[in-house]
Amino acid sequence: MDDKNKMPQVGLAKMLLNYSHINENLVLYFKKLIDENDGLVKVKLPYSLVLTDRAEIIGHFLQKNSKNYIKTSLIRKIVRKQIGNGLFTSSGDYWLKQRRAIQPGFCKPKLEAITAVMVEEINHYMDTVLDTYVETNEEINLVDLMGDLAFKVITKSLFGQEIETQKLNKIGRAFRIVRSM
Repeated sequence: MDDKNKMPQVGLAKMLLNYSHINENLVLYFKKLIDENDGLVKVKLPYSLVLTDRAEIIGHFLQKNSKNYIKTSLIRKIVRKQIGNGLFTSSGDYWLKQRRAIQPGFCKPKLEAITAVMVEEINHYMDTVLDTYVETNEEINLVDLMGDLAFKVITKSLFGQEIETQKLNKIGRAFRIVRSM
């Protein structure tokens, strides 16, 4: 591979210098590395890992050639603490079972329907909730508001309807408590 096509690398020294950021939020630190390296970077520790946000590379790893990319137990443990035991952190039969379970949700008509729900809910939220704060010049907690919006989009996308406001607020409070732990 010539220099022009060489993958950017981050070594152990840089990782150690940024330990406090890594310890604070590993996922955000990885995102920063990806952003600083045009969407693709190799992290060289005692083991190597590739970080990317490029769809074609992700498709290669997760779909076309997944059997050749075994997730190490160390990586699964570190990342699993941040994002849980999902499709990204599992492997083998459990991974295949999860992938097959969610695959129907990603067919083109389903994605188009979800996109329409997202646009509708976001526009409604901006017109009602956010405009109210603008008119009153009231300070807002954007994290909570965006969490509520995401939850509304998810429930309407999954169940085809909105959950009653009281129930949504109760569930939202529970999620905020869990998120703050």
